Amino acid sequence: MAEAAADQLRQQVSELVKLSRAGSVKRLRSRLEALSHEAPEVVNARCDPGGWTCLHTAAYQGNKGCVRLLLEHGAKSTIRTHAGYLAIDYARRKGHAEIEEILYDALQREVELENERRRLAAASTRVSTGS
Repeated sequence: MAEAAADQLRQQVSELVKLSRAGSVKRLRSRLEALSHEAPEVVNARCDPGGWTCLHTAAYQGNKGCVRLLLEHGAKSTIRTHAGYLAIDYARRKGHAEIEEILYDALQREVELENERRRLAAASTRVSTGS
């Protein structure tokens, strides 16, 4: 059963990577909407031995519409490849300034959300321990 689920995830990721690479925004949107609540898990899954995600692929290829769509469906801009690179690093390296800007904004939002989550967790801990 677990093997079948893993095969299905690999197949879904492979399909999204192909669409992200090709810049096929309409087909990518349709596929992501079909995935519904599973979309974040699939878009953030590693798609190759280097640890790339769909977002890394779309950023590298310069597919701005795909980058935006992946972010809207839960892609994390903070995920690093096994070599330590973010999607923004590939956009910068390839000279995709608009995508770099989109990813910079996404990174800022993710960092702010994480900081807020940590602040709330610390406050909750202080309240529960009476500190």
